[in-house]
Amino acid sequence: MAITGCITKPEKVAKSEPAIQKPTAALVIHQLDLTPSKNGHSTHATIDFTNQTGRELSYVMFKATAFDNKGHIIRAHKSGAEHAFLRVAGPFSKDSRSGGQRWEKVWTQNRPACFAIEGAELIFSDSSVEEIQADEIALNHFNSCEVVEHNLATN
Repeated sequence: MAITGCITKPEKVAKSEPAIQKPTAALVIHQLDLTPSKNGHSTHATIDFTNQTGRELSYVMFKATAFDNKGHIIRAHKSGAEHAFLRVAGPFSKDSRSGGQRWEKVWTQNRPACFAIEGAELIFSDSSVEEIQADEIALNHFNSCEVVEHNLATN
């Protein structure tokens, strides 16, 4: 009696690289608007967003910069700084929407061409703080002002 067998080599299977998952946006912006003041000396800002951090937020502070139609920075009305910090108080539970939060007299000119959100500071209900950049903020609609150098902008 003879014992016979076959040797089979395993088939070569192409290894695929694991898919790199893009991080989910912490915030989704639904509205990003400018409104000139009635007296013509300043501009108001409105932001409406959804909290997608998976945690309850107590506050959000957006870092915003306004530009004129030539691309020059318009300084903040109160501080004179190049950036305005727009703070909104919560609480904002997971997946809740802020509603149109409006800030009065944000920029010194009546007609900025657009403003950009460069990032945000998130203050959670447990008092922990996280800073996020513009690439972690999604814009639900696109306006005519471009997304430049990872900044979200609108006009």
